[in-house]
Amino acid sequence: MEKVGIGVVGLRFGRVIVKSLLESEAARFFDVKFICDLDRNLAEQVSRSYGNLPVARDLDTALSDPSVGAVALMTPPAGRAALIRKIVASDRHVMTTKPFERSADEAERALEEARTRGVAVHLNSPSIRSTPHERQIREWADQYDLGRVIGCRADLWAYKPHPADGSWYDDRDACPVAPVYRIGIYLLNEMIDLLGEPESVTVLHSRILTGRPTPDNGQVGVRFANGALGNVFASFCVADGQDHRHAMTLNFERGTVYANVAAADTPDPEAVTDLRLFRDSSRRWRPETLRILTPSRDSYDWEAFYNAVHGSDIADDGYRNRILSGIRVVEAMARAEKSGCVEKVR
Repeated sequence: MEKVGIGVVGLRFGRVIVKSLLESEAARFFDVKFICDLDRNLAEQVSRSYGNLPVARDLDTALSDPSVGAVALMTPPAGRAALIRKIVASDRHVMTTKPFERSADEAERALEEARTRGVAVHLNSPSIRSTPHERQIREWADQYDLGRVIGCRADLWAYKPHPADGSWYDDRDACPVAPVYRIGIYLLNEMIDLLGEPESVTVLHSRILTGRPTPDNGQVGVRFANGALGNVFASFCVADGQDHRHAMTLNFERGTVYANVAAADTPDPEAVTDLRLFRDSSRRWRPETLRILTPSRDSYDWEAFYNAVHGSDIADDGYRNRILSGIRVVEAMARAEKSGCVEKVR
């Protein structure tokens, strides 16, 4: 199998991607041709850590290399769409990260240009392919006729009492309801996939431990067009040994699915998702229960991205709409953070 030449741009988080491309399953598909960051010292440091990887002076220089077929773009979200458009214009494929872009209009423009040129733009959340646990939930819903989705509560936390450092994490416009935007976005995108078209958004947030001007404790409520209600709670204030464990409770008319809610007896929440389905058995307080452990997948679907580079599995309109739907919810969330009111999803 011929590997695809790839460059990594933006190394504050991108150093994690460099490691993955060199040491994980992704190394089967991609060959790192360059790394690039505005902070030259950071780029040189990362280069030395991995056997003196080539350091590109800037993106334009990197895109002049004919051996590069794809770029992993890991810069901050505000203004990322303009960089995606530059990469797309060179007919290179793009893997990027959540949050995709702060502006839905700019994101739509970049995705449309990619569609026109037949270039793939993938990211980790939402991923182009549903996760194994999402597929299992949908299978249960059909198999057991669970009916309409009614509501969803999702939680994710970590312990990050960090001081202000002048990064985009400190900017309330660039990073609205910070814990939700930074880590709760995974759950928000998954909730949109499962519950459908979002209609309106409300927000609660607080600052408890952080030295940053942005919140470190927050939740967003979403009303969906079908009447379902969703809530995502995300926090940087909880130190309990369960950092970044995704948990979700999903109510249907005739059943409830718990995902990683009973974390204490889950073998490895990072390797598997513990799904439990509860259904009415006509015996009070004794519902019928099913339990399945689904494998967790690297949220960056490198295999699907590799296929896209070779002309298959290119993102369709459905995937583009899923990306844009999440960004429009974030825009409403940002307005709600400032107004304190319920804001419509435009």
